[in-house]
Amino acid sequence: MSECGPEECSAPHKITTILFDLDNTLIATREADAAACLKVASWLENRGMSTEKSLSITTDYLHKFRETPAPDYPADQEGLDQWRRDIWESVLPPEYEHLDSVYLVWKRERLSHLCLKPCVRQLLDDLGTHFTIGIVTNGPSVAQWEKVKETGVQKYCDSVVISGDHNVEKPDRAIFDIALAELQVKPCECVMVGDKIEADILGGKNVGVKMTVWLNGRGKVAPNDIVPDFTIDNIKDLQTVLYKS
Repeated sequence: MSECGPEECSAPHKITTILFDLDNTLIATREADAAACLKVASWLENRGMSTEKSLSITTDYLHKFRETPAPDYPADQEGLDQWRRDIWESVLPPEYEHLDSVYLVWKRERLSHLCLKPCVRQLLDDLGTHFTIGIVTNGPSVAQWEKVKETGVQKYCDSVVISGDHNVEKPDRAIFDIALAELQVKPCECVMVGDKIEADILGGKNVGVKMTVWLNGRGKVAPNDIVPDFTIDNIKDLQTVLYKS
């Protein structure tokens, strides 16, 4: 994909394409993880475990689930499920007999919360009438495609690029080049929207998108060396930013 010349990038109203991050941008992954762990904690309490112990176990699981490197298992659903079960096994008491049940409770609850909220569906519907839409997301292939499938987000998109499919991650410009090639657009025609400033915003700047929008719902402070063009607290505010630019 060719780069934009200075005159092209400075031309007004050139935005044709919106690139979105997936997790905690279009879908509330963090909320789904927490809700699933609370469900498991309640499930454990109903089977005789103390509140303190059940919360300690689920908190430990959530930490390990988020911090453990990508699983060294077959890159399929069976391998992903085994990796998650292994983390549960590592936090549950050794004598605990209901490992598979715990995992199924957690997985079912998590997937039920991994949905596109009505406001996000409306936003994508509205944007889709004016812009091309793509997703650029980091993560293991099978885990990210599981989310894409469960949420139905792909029907709103012209391209979904997952780092696990290409062995390259944001903020590397190479993953953006893949998306731009699939969409047949230039960087200066694009906006990058995401919640992680070190991946989404820096990545967008690395490839030279026309505009970056940081979704900062948790009130973080941006590092001095990575400055988004716009910061919003809620994804619903994106349209205001787009039509101001």
